[in-house]
Amino acid sequence: MTGRPTRPARRPAPAPPLSSARQPGGGRAGGPVPPRTQTRDQTRDQSRTVPRTAKRNPSRPAPRAAARPLPGSGAGAAARPAPVRGGRGTSTRRGSSAPPPRPSGQVARALGQARDVDSTASVGRFAARARAARLLALRPMLALLGVALLLAGVGWVLLASPWTRVESVGVVGADRVDAAAVTALVDPALGTPLVRVDRDALAARVEGLPLVTDAEVVRVWPSSLEVRLVERVPVAAVPAGDGVALLDAEGVVVIRQADTPGDLPLVQVDVDTAGAGALVAVTEVLAALPQDLAADVAAAGAGSPDDVWLETADGARVLWGSPDRGQAKADVLAVLRGQGDAKVYDVRAPGTPVTR
Repeated sequence: MTGRPTRPARRPAPAPPLSSARQPGGGRAGGPVPPRTQTRDQTRDQSRTVPRTAKRNPSRPAPRAAARPLPGSGAGAAARPAPVRGGRGTSTRRGSSAPPPRPSGQVARALGQARDVDSTASVGRFAARARAARLLALRPMLALLGVALLLAGVGWVLLASPWTRVESVGVVGADRVDAAAVTALVDPALGTPLVRVDRDALAARVEGLPLVTDAEVVRVWPSSLEVRLVERVPVAAVPAGDGVALLDAEGVVVIRQADTPGDLPLVQVDVDTAGAGALVAVTEVLAALPQDLAADVAAAGAGSPDDVWLETADGARVLWGSPDRGQAKADVLAVLRGQGDAKVYDVRAPGTPVTR
């Protein structure tokens, strides 16, 4: 059977070998790669898929897209596991353990400095607490030491300091007494610390003067002594030789002078027969009289210590008796003299006075 001659099958051309090296023409080693071409239909299909917003004016901002719900919000949020953040992406699979991100160099240095500062602050706080504890334990000893130093300083100032030594002596109340004589008795205390001055001994030495009835030595800080005197006050004049002797209430001679002072009564006592007690009794009565009555008494005398008499300026005689109950006798005498003039007032018994 005759037929058409058959053509041998056409074998395809062998594919070029694969190679990653590119030729200067832009293809690979196997030969140039033809550029991709798109048909008109494919271009039309792609233009249809472009959203409408892309064709608008590029100068106008694109409309904001609607906010999409966050994963995990909504009805099924409770059932969904929370995403685990780490690395470059976000994984929502359970059991995933992504390693924490490693800090950068600046962050690491900042963290290291913060740890150093924290450790330094902790060491400082511990040291401060230790110092506070030591000071608390030493506080009683420091207090005792301070008290001891204070007492030692005060003792040195009072006993050994040159600032508290006697440098001067003053005299107060010296009218008839010679102030130089008083100062001479106290001068041995000069240069002695005021604390060590024996004031009682100095006062006793001053009281030995005839015109001084009482003396007191007072410290005047920081470096002085003051002698305060109570002088004897004459209350009567007694004839003595060519003049008179002025006596105080104790019968001590205060001073001697030629004339009898006009403000003192003249005492007439025979000491040889009446005794010295009679003279002392008269001076005691005169010292206890009220001022107005004492100014009116011109003379006084006694035959015994219990027989004192007074004579007023108008010549009336007052029988006083003993020095006892002097105020009551003076009151009765004032009443009697107010009732009328009498020559004799007997107030030896104030409850039963007698006038004549």
